[in-house]
Amino acid sequence: MVKVEVVENLNELEDYERLILNSKIGMFYHSWNFLRFLDHLLDAKPIVIKYYEKNRLVGILPMFLKFNRKYGNILNSLPFYGSHGGVVISSNYKDSYRIMINLLNYLKNEIIDVYDIIASTLITTPFETNTSIYKELLQPNFLDYRIGQIVRLPSKYDENLLLYSFESRCRRAIRKAIKNNVRVEIMKNWNQNIIEKLYKLHLEHMRQVNGLPKPSEFFNNLNKFFEINRDFQIYYAIHDEEIIGVLLLFYYKSFIEYYVPVTDAKNRSLNPMNLIVFRAMLNAIKNGFKLWNFGGTWKNQKGVYAFKKGFRAKDQLYSYFVNIYNDISELLTLTPNEIQKEYKWFYVLPFDRLGVKNYEET
Repeated sequence: MVKVEVVENLNELEDYERLILNSKIGMFYHSWNFLRFLDHLLDAKPIVIKYYEKNRLVGILPMFLKFNRKYGNILNSLPFYGSHGGVVISSNYKDSYRIMINLLNYLKNEIIDVYDIIASTLITTPFETNTSIYKELLQPNFLDYRIGQIVRLPSKYDENLLLYSFESRCRRAIRKAIKNNVRVEIMKNWNQNIIEKLYKLHLEHMRQVNGLPKPSEFFNNLNKFFEINRDFQIYYAIHDEEIIGVLLLFYYKSFIEYYVPVTDAKNRSLNPMNLIVFRAMLNAIKNGFKLWNFGGTWKNQKGVYAFKKGFRAKDQLYSYFVNIYNDISELLTLTPNEIQKEYKWFYVLPFDRLGVKNYEET
């Protein structure tokens, strides 16, 4: 017996977390706590498609819907800085192809019309092996990619073993930080001063790169949805009694998510982030974590890419499947800043397509 259920109240997600924990590709971004966090941060509606067979939950598709009366409604799986989404299937279930097809067909045939959606974006994980199904079934108008950079951590806790697994330039950076008396601490209890320093440095960095900063609510509400020292940790580097670098990490399953790294620009030459990552990786190994996810990198972010590559991060591409269901001619007249204002924290379409009258991709 097959049953499909659409849930809009995240408190009604029975068995959801168990499926994510038992799946091969389920990540922190799919977790119930992260969905609740997004629900708190975003002015958007959560929608989760649950797929049952024989009264057993075997597949899910989490999404958020952004309403916009002027230009049309947008669906993301998932929004907020390219969070990974897409279909997640129980690892105990062998017929994953069929479940994926059924969930994606339900999205196309039921969800799109019911919620009057003009465009949707599904962002896969770097571990997704069934991307051909997305492409064949969705036939996306746009197909975008990001470079995921992931480190498989050594199983043995050994400082030299880890250090010499890095590229030589990364080792030199770590040694320079140590030589200059940079030390690394962990925020073991909630400390508003450190949170404010993290936010301040984040704002400064995003202004420098002309990026969209995360809201202050993101940082100030972390401990309301996640448990410190279990779900997240904040490392910080100190030099001459001043905090010169901060790193927010999330922990889920065997993964560590490198989420918000910030460095004081005037102390960048001391390489505090290299030392923070080294210390955090050592602690992760000690606690049995296996994969360090540096997250997505754009092709033009050569400096960021090289930094992550210095830790021997391996490239794993992931995809953005973008479908257009209605007339978006008005959207195409907007600037990137106007798109971000109308659909804050949501992916709408590649910005290089703005101003293009014929948006159909060949």
